[in-house]
Amino acid sequence: MAFPLTCGHENEPSSSQSDERTALELEYRCLETELSLSRTDSTYLVLDFERKRIELKLRAAEVWGCPMVAAPDSVADLDAFQRRFENGSGTLARRLLDKHLFRAEDQISDSVLRIVSEAVNVDPGKLQRELPERFQLRWNDRAILEVTADVNGRPVSRIRNAVVGIRGMLESPLGESTLSLRMKPDDALTLYRAVSSGTPTLLIPSL
Repeated sequence: MAFPLTCGHENEPSSSQSDERTALELEYRCLETELSLSRTDSTYLVLDFERKRIELKLRAAEVWGCPMVAAPDSVADLDAFQRRFENGSGTLARRLLDKHLFRAEDQISDSVLRIVSEAVNVDPGKLQRELPERFQLRWNDRAILEVTADVNGRPVSRIRNAVVGIRGMLESPLGESTLSLRMKPDDALTLYRAVSSGTPTLLIPSL
């Protein structure tokens, strides 16, 4: 009696086929989530880990963007932040919980204000003239994005800085994940001024 030369797994997908299917499913979920966000009149933040970019979008059109450059000691935190944001359930969209400005420079030139006002569609006269040196964006489940710019700033509020620092130390054992990024001063200013509590945020994971 002749026996087949296979082990009965000829119909099982190969590893490459499985990876391709996973990538396609993720792309579909990202597109579906962004389509939902683009139907509103609100600007939303995009953390694109696949392309290493941070963007602000309105109706799926990019209105501002910059490279996602991790601080030298934070490169390994890219995956940890992504996992924390998804929280084990594949969550791709969250609303920003809050933001905190640690240090800033007092004055901003009119030329920089003009660039930022065009990006966020706000009258330059209504923008505060503080240039951020260091600030944090925070989402639920202790996912934190910390941005530092090459600015010679000063503490904005020592008391609030201390409160945020103590909160971070208390939450660290609970699994806080902080991703530290470096930005140009005008990019840091644009991001800080453009987002606020409740800003929708889309995460595009890397595979």
